[in-house]
Amino acid sequence: MTEIDLRDGELDGAVAPGPPENCTHCGRVLLGVRPICLYCGKRVARNPFAR
Repeated sequence: MTEIDLRDGELDGAVAPGPPENCTHCGRVLLGVRPICLYCGKRVARNPFAR
């Protein structure tokens, strides 16, 4: 358990968020886990297991 927790560099019981994802159509940063880009309105393929 400790080894898994230390993957983000801190022994705190949490996982650090990854870098922000960009829309594949307009290049703007995607907000939250929405399946549609708020800027261009296109559907975006997201990893369902990403946090």
